[in-house]
Amino acid sequence: MAGIGFRLRNLLKEETYLSDITAHLYSAVIAAGPWIFSIISLAAITTFSIPLLSKSELALFRATMVYTFIFSLVINGMLQLLISKFIADRFYLRDPTLGTTLTGTICLTAGISFVSATVFYLFSNVSPLYKVAAIGLFVTMSCLWLVMSFLSVLRDYKTISFAFLEGNIIGLGTAMILGRHFRLEGWLIGFSLGQATILFVLIYQVLRETGWQESNFWDFYRYFKLFPQLVFIGLFYSLAIWVDKWILWFSPQGYAVWSLFRTHYPYDSAMFLAYLTVVPTLGVFLLKVETSFYEKFRGYYDAILDRAGLKELEMMIEEIKSSLRESFGTLLRIQGLITILAILFAPKILRLIGWSPLQLGIFRLGTFGSFFHIMALITIIILCYFEFWKAALLVTGTFLVTNTLFTLITLKLGPAYYGLGYAVSSLLTFIVAVTVLWHNLKSLNYRTFSGQPVPPAIIPLPNFDKD
Repeated sequence: MAGIGFRLRNLLKEETYLSDITAHLYSAVIAAGPWIFSIISLAAITTFSIPLLSKSELALFRATMVYTFIFSLVINGMLQLLISKFIADRFYLRDPTLGTTLTGTICLTAGISFVSATVFYLFSNVSPLYKVAAIGLFVTMSCLWLVMSFLSVLRDYKTISFAFLEGNIIGLGTAMILGRHFRLEGWLIGFSLGQATILFVLIYQVLRETGWQESNFWDFYRYFKLFPQLVFIGLFYSLAIWVDKWILWFSPQGYAVWSLFRTHYPYDSAMFLAYLTVVPTLGVFLLKVETSFYEKFRGYYDAILDRAGLKELEMMIEEIKSSLRESFGTLLRIQGLITILAILFAPKILRLIGWSPLQLGIFRLGTFGSFFHIMALITIIILCYFEFWKAALLVTGTFLVTNTLFTLITLKLGPAYYGLGYAVSSLLTFIVAVTVLWHNLKSLNYRTFSGQPVPPAIIPLPNFDKD
């Protein structure tokens, strides 16, 4: 998303406290808008619906939200990197058919999501109206994650930010009105309408800024053949994020909320709250780190196109390394401070929202794990910039395997250790990610030039002039 990051960075040129705060707020919203506003909106809906819903209905509503977020991200994870690569290539070529690409990718995502959700809710013991609303929400959220990939090519960051705010206000207001008349189904329909509002505003904005020209809707499909590893990188990463939750759901401590819905509420809620602690770092990465890195990154490849000498290229690689060291140092300090404060003030935070002592330990370990998780994610993004696909696949595969293994081990150790598996897995994944990144950067020149297609050998034609 470096493109929109450059536009946000222009706000910092005003050199005022207000512009600095505004830029960071916009970057946080654009980087994690669905997370931030949806969690706030859900918290408000839960609070207002308590007098109107039974405990079992409220538990079903929460479980529906968790399942919607998790599995929509898994489905989108298989497609998002591939589509992001296609968008980047088209944008670099100034291709005017990005609007058409958006239409095609939404059709694909909506189709997969609709079939998946329909199969699940077909066997769920909930009312027909609830099934329709839940399927609609699942399709909407899946498409919303997808549209986030297109935001990097947009200029109007204000419209994007206010879309999330307005959509969730509409969702909350509609949910409160419909909830009084249709109870559980009304709350779900209201929230779904709010998310649909955000989706349609963002789609309109993408089409308005990129245009729409008739072309092949499925042109991006060929990227499945060109870059199949991107599907597995995204899939492994998406599975790795959630595998520890699934293990807890189906453990002896997990329980069935309603019909097919299973959960481990203490673990799920504490981990979701822990994830929120990395939102500021995502904003800083979008606003400052990715943009400064991209300038060095683009400069290196421009130098190659300008036929720069080997010594100049070596110097530019050192500049890239220096930029990354400085950026990682900045992010480690920012996220480190946030993590320490969250861990120290965790008892007061959890006491305020009425959580149990078990969730205190999970939240602290989840916050520690999120620290290294976000750093590993940023490293994976850098690997993808250089198209170090095998390295990125190794990192995401490590995350998936270790999170699965360590969570199973902590399950045997008991509730006091819940969250430790994720924390250790995130730390190990970050170490592996940084190691493979630095290893690949050492041979960047070789990898860049050896990765280019080799022209066929020139076979001299026979000289027919000779007798």
